Amino acid sequence: MTEIAPLPVYLEEWTPRRIAVRVDKGSAENSFYFQSPADLWPSAPPATLDFAAVALAQFASSQGRDLHIHGLMTRTQARNLERFVEIWSVWLPDRYRPINVLADGWQHASEPSSFDSAVLAFSGGVDATATLILHNDRKLSSAMPRVGLGVFVGGLDVSNEDQSGQRTAFSSAQGTLSAFNAEAAFVSTNWRDHFCPNWDDGHSSILSGIMRTFEQKCGAGIIASDASYLEDLSVGLFGNHMAMNYLLGSSSFAIFQGGGTLTRVERVREICSHSVALKNLRVCYQSHAQGRNCGRCKKCIFTRMAVVACGQEPRDLFDTEFDAEDVERITIGIHGWIYLNDILNYLPQSDPHHSKLRALRERESEKFVSTKHPSLTGKHRSMFEEISECRARISEMENSKSWRITRPLRALGF
Repeated sequence: MTEIAPLPVYLEEWTPRRIAVRVDKGSAENSFYFQSPADLWPSAPPATLDFAAVALAQFASSQGRDLHIHGLMTRTQARNLERFVEIWSVWLPDRYRPINVLADGWQHASEPSSFDSAVLAFSGGVDATATLILHNDRKLSSAMPRVGLGVFVGGLDVSNEDQSGQRTAFSSAQGTLSAFNAEAAFVSTNWRDHFCPNWDDGHSSILSGIMRTFEQKCGAGIIASDASYLEDLSVGLFGNHMAMNYLLGSSSFAIFQGGGTLTRVERVREICSHSVALKNLRVCYQSHAQGRNCGRCKKCIFTRMAVVACGQEPRDLFDTEFDAEDVERITIGIHGWIYLNDILNYLPQSDPHHSKLRALRERESEKFVSTKHPSLTGKHRSMFEEISECRARISEMENSKSWRITRPLRALGF
């Protein structure tokens, strides 16, 4: 059997505004870049090419080829990446293979540049915004770093062809980051077009790879979680997962998962308590949205209803209102299922859209609730209905006149 040669990787360019990595994969497009309109990086490249290995290990695994970094790496990063792809090869053996991560030489892992400041992958959505608030309002343990830098990445959810949309989305992200005393950086990349084996599997790899280029400024990177730590147990195979993200870091640059102490609606509640964060919230991935929130896609509809469930009216946050047909077109995956149930747990039954969302849950429930055990299915539905009723009663009570009048007495402990 012919031995497959390792995938060779070279640093082609490193300037304050552009980083280019060449990958000899035997096709026309064999490089990817990170670039910015501003000076973001030091003039001299880092001591290691760990960032390139992080961005490419999963791609190499999908090709069934060892990864060979032509430069220095830290052994801890190489070992973590080998474990990372080993787990993926068990989860999805038809897509990934175990590989070795090789380098021309090994650099002793240095101490992180700063334990106090981290870089956050910041899209401006619910998860990233809530993570920023939690870290910089110091609502987590003192061991968690504050966010010193938020990086918005163009070429992932907002295409590089949509320059206007990228500028609009980045402007909103800047507004929120500034309000929480964090710098904002814009980086564009073509990685998704040529080195992404599967977006759901691989998005944490590219975010970690980009954040790793700032290791001379920040001591750790933060990826906002899609689900709470408890909900992650039922998510299954997904790239952004609490069991996996830390393997994209090393002893000299840790990768943390942020926001996992809260569910999505609880994150929206945190955002609603900061007007600038709510005003700048961007959740829409639709190509026609031009960096704003279209109002009619699944993410926009769910976010609107989460804001309403938190007792706020999302004025000017969405370009248009959604209708019943928009809801009928929705199909959901596991994260959407979790989010939908979270919304219905808080949304008052008196809300005019409550029945539409309940109908959506009924329609989609067969994907997520066991059909082998109909008694459990019935219990699931009864539980969701009971929780929704309790939430509605609590909401009505808290909005009542008597609740407002007696607030001073409750504050005194009566």
